[in-house]
Amino acid sequence: MAVTPVDLSAVVGGTTSATASVGTDGALITGPPRCAAIYVRADDAGTFAGGDGDDVPLDADVWTLAYQQSPGLSSSPTVLVKPSTGTTTVYARVV
Repeated sequence: MAVTPVDLSAVVGGTTSATASVGTDGALITGPPRCAAIYVRADDAGTFAGGDGDDVPLDADVWTLAYQQSPGLSSSPTVLVKPSTGTTTVYARVV
C-alpha cells in the first residue's frame, strides 16, 4: 500500500475528517496554513509523526495532539499517522 494523502489545507477550524482503509504506510494529513493545532485518532494503535519528527506512539481511539503551531514551524503543517498492523480509519480534527 502507499501513503494515503489527506488534504485538509482548505478546511476551517473545528473540522473533523475520517479516512477509512488506511494501511501501514499511513495517512499523510496536511492541515491549513497557520492552523492552531491538529488532533489525530485512529481505530487501532499505531504511531504519528509531525514534519521531520520521530514516530510517537498513538493509542487506539484516543484523540492526541499531533501538531501545534509555534514560531519557527512550517506554515503548512503535516502529520503522518500509521497503524501498527492491517488497515484502520484515521480521524483528524483541525482547530
